[in-house]
Amino acid sequence: MCKEEVCMNVPKNKGICLLVSCFFIFAVLMIPHQANCELPGKIISVEWLANNLDKPNLLILDVRLSPQEYRFGHIPRAVCAFARWRQRLNGIPFMLPPLNYLKEKLQKFGVTDKSDVVVYSDGLSLGAIAWACRVAWTLEVLGHESVAILDGGISEWMYQSKPIEKDSITPPAGNFVPDLDVTRLATLDDVRYLKATVVDFRVPARYFGVEKGRTTLKYGHIPGSLCLPAEWLLIEKIPRLIKPVEEIKKIVLGAGIPEDREQEIIALCDAGHFACLGYWVLRHMLGYRKVRLYDGSMVEYTRFPLPLVRYSWPASAGAVPQIVTPVAPVTPKIKPPALPAQPEFTIEEDEGC
Repeated sequence: MCKEEVCMNVPKNKGICLLVSCFFIFAVLMIPHQANCELPGKIISVEWLANNLDKPNLLILDVRLSPQEYRFGHIPRAVCAFARWRQRLNGIPFMLPPLNYLKEKLQKFGVTDKSDVVVYSDGLSLGAIAWACRVAWTLEVLGHESVAILDGGISEWMYQSKPIEKDSITPPAGNFVPDLDVTRLATLDDVRYLKATVVDFRVPARYFGVEKGRTTLKYGHIPGSLCLPAEWLLIEKIPRLIKPVEEIKKIVLGAGIPEDREQEIIALCDAGHFACLGYWVLRHMLGYRKVRLYDGSMVEYTRFPLPLVRYSWPASAGAVPQIVTPVAPVTPKIKPPALPAQPEFTIEEDEGC
């Protein structure tokens, strides 16, 4: 006799069976649409990818900055995902583009609700690895959780003598619809008012204030922010690979980041590029659950009359996580000075942010 017949024939069990059935149906309906993710983690090795190219839901995005590089050779099944992944918004360069634009591009690249996306760049530099992280973060912040980066990019793939193809891949149109996840995105007000550890992933010279980025208007760093150069997260040899997790743990703790994995953390740099590597490592290697990327970073922050610290390291600047006391509320009435017109983004122009 089946369970349903038992329930029907034993009146006193009807309520229990009905309750259990309702709970089961509710649980099934609440399973996220990407619960069957087959990616082993958020940082994929060349070995895993080479052994899993036949996965039905696998979607590989080649995000190198020139379609010509893709035509010269790419990883099998990879789609050329050339797009303006960052755009000028409200006068601030290098920002997350409008959702409609990203929806159109991602669907063109074949992203569906069930896609297990692997993103890769050329893997030759910090800028390239951080760029792959930037695109992967973009997918995450749009609500697509099943996404990873390829450690070392196509350079590591070729270094290990894996196959290369030259034929262009045109995937079927995807059906992914962005749904902004604000828990991964920090705003200027979050930086100013949230009780968060602010981590600055710029080079030390820019943090200290002896240099500044091309599109950053002022020198120095946000009071109370910690200095953790993104370069320290990668091994020195080419292809650039992310350092082992145990070494990164020591670096992170040495930079002053709390061990508490529930600590609110805001990652920033000059223009939201290098900080994406920091975001990816902190959140997905070390398990900090509340890491956000400040998309505007110092390019936006320095356009407003807000406090900065120059010629000082964290220990002498009071690097204990704190709320920065605002000088004046940032409202639409405050008009920041205009930046000079900038050419289209290239990785060389953005290097060092």
